[in-house]
Amino acid sequence: MKDLGKVLITLPTPFDDDFNVDYKRASNVAKKISSFSFVDSIIAAATAGEFVSMSFDEKIKLFKTIKEAIGEKPLIAGTGAITTKEAIDTTNAAKEVGIDVAMITPPYYLRPSQEEIYNHFKAITENTDIPIMIYNVVFASVNIEPETVSKISKLKNVYYMKEIGTNPLQVAEVVENTPEDFKVYSGSVPLLPCILAQGGVGVVCEVLVGEKARKLIDYYLSGDIRKGLEIYFELMKFFKIYKFGSNPVPVLKYAMNLAGYDVGKPRPPLAELNEKQKETVKEMLKNLNMI
Repeated sequence: MKDLGKVLITLPTPFDDDFNVDYKRASNVAKKISSFSFVDSIIAAATAGEFVSMSFDEKIKLFKTIKEAIGEKPLIAGTGAITTKEAIDTTNAAKEVGIDVAMITPPYYLRPSQEEIYNHFKAITENTDIPIMIYNVVFASVNIEPETVSKISKLKNVYYMKEIGTNPLQVAEVVENTPEDFKVYSGSVPLLPCILAQGGVGVVCEVLVGEKARKLIDYYLSGDIRKGLEIYFELMKFFKIYKFGSNPVPVLKYAMNLAGYDVGKPRPPLAELNEKQKETVKEMLKNLNMI
């Protein structure tokens, strides 16, 4: 079991002007972000990485590119898919190019039952040989219930969970009923205090807030809740920029471009922010001293 640390930074996927994956820019962004001392692990092809918009071949090449760029720092790769076979094939191919952990969602769109979710993960663990992170995410339109998480956690190589599902209050029950070394990460900073209080160990977040998120975690885990809350209230001002639309990618990419990360535009059907929205985001980032 690999120690992933406390702060796991998710990478956007850069696209060129024709919306092809720009692997050179992906390498540069990954190298820059992985060099920061507050970054413990890197995540590629998560929700912020637009994994549902990429083909199998694009994902595998992206994983290889990023792993070469970040060296020994752990790389978690989104290998979830709508079918069990595709998830198995993607996970095995990702392992071949050097990823350290496979992050897997329940099958999205299909709205599977709890039994079907368990069988999905069971088949993956039986046909792969790599550490696995369960990704319980709201866009999958189904919550992985604590009892199901408990069963999955006892399968081979399942060690972690990223929680940003429909019921974040279930984390205490998950922690209570999974092995002692099973680690739960908050899938977002807004949920972080809630999940830390229930036994979570860290967060998946944007690089723009990663350093402050680490301080928040350190304060909470040391028992200084008051100082942790001061940082949390400051961070929540940042998350007001996500008020545009139902998907965070256009906002995140624009904000990161303003901050000097050169991550390009979203891939259609996602669209760029309009000019009024851009001005609002820019002003908020200036007020937070992020640009």
